[in-house]
Amino acid sequence: MRLCFLQDETSEHYHFVPTPDGPHSFTLENDLAWLEKRGFIVINDEQIKPQREVQYVKEGAHYLPQARGEALFELVIQRETYKKFNVKSVDASNLLATIGYEGQSIDGFMTTLLKNGIRVLCDIRANPRSMKFGFSQKKLEEISNLLGMIYAHIPQLGIETKTRKLYLGDGKNHYKALFDDYREHLNDKVPYLDTLYELLIKHKRLAIVCFEKDPQMCHRSIVSNYVSETHQIKTIDL
Repeated sequence: MRLCFLQDETSEHYHFVPTPDGPHSFTLENDLAWLEKRGFIVINDEQIKPQREVQYVKEGAHYLPQARGEALFELVIQRETYKKFNVKSVDASNLLATIGYEGQSIDGFMTTLLKNGIRVLCDIRANPRSMKFGFSQKKLEEISNLLGMIYAHIPQLGIETKTRKLYLGDGKNHYKALFDDYREHLNDKVPYLDTLYELLIKHKRLAIVCFEKDPQMCHRSIVSNYVSETHQIKTIDL
C-alpha cells in the first residue's frame, strides 16, 4: 500500500486516505481482493505475485524504493505529498456540511471528510445502495467506523423512488417540481430533522451525504438550509 502511494505521487491511479498506519486505499484493497479471487494474483505474507502470465503495458519508469516495514513508513511520512494530504482541520466549532459522492472515489471522499474534521457522516438517502464501490450502506458504515467516524442513516429524510418517478422530466424543471414537493412536506420530517440536529450538537461536525455533486440539484441543500436557518448553524458544501 505504501509503495503504491509513492508510485501514485505522479500517476494518481488511486486516491489514498490518511490513517495512523500511513496512506490507505480502500479501492486498491478491493481491486487486489478481486484479482486474488479470480486467480490473477497470489497474496502471501504481504507479497503479491502474478498467478498467471500477464502482458504488461509499460507507461514509463517508476522509482520504487527498496525500503520496507518501518523504514518504508518513515519514507512515506517524510514526503511532501503525504504531509499535504494528511493535514486535518483543528476547528472544533459546530459545522453542518453537505457532500455528494458523484464522481468521487471512496478514498478521495473520506479524505475530504477527515480534512474537515467531520465526526458524523449522516446518510439521507432513502435507499442507500450504489453500484460504485464503497458507497452502499454496509460498506460506507464499515469504512466510516474504521476511520473513527460515526455513520448515521436517516432514510426518512430521503426521497422515495416512487416520488421521484412522479416528477420525471428534463433537468432543472424535474428538480424544481421534486424539491417543491419535498419542501411542502418538510413539516412531516421535523422529528428526523431534530435527530440530525441533535447529532450535530453532540458531535459538533457533521456532514450530510447524498449522491449529486451539485448541492442545488440535491435535496440535501433543503435539509441543511432548514437546520441552518432554524438553529443558526454554519453550513458549507464540501
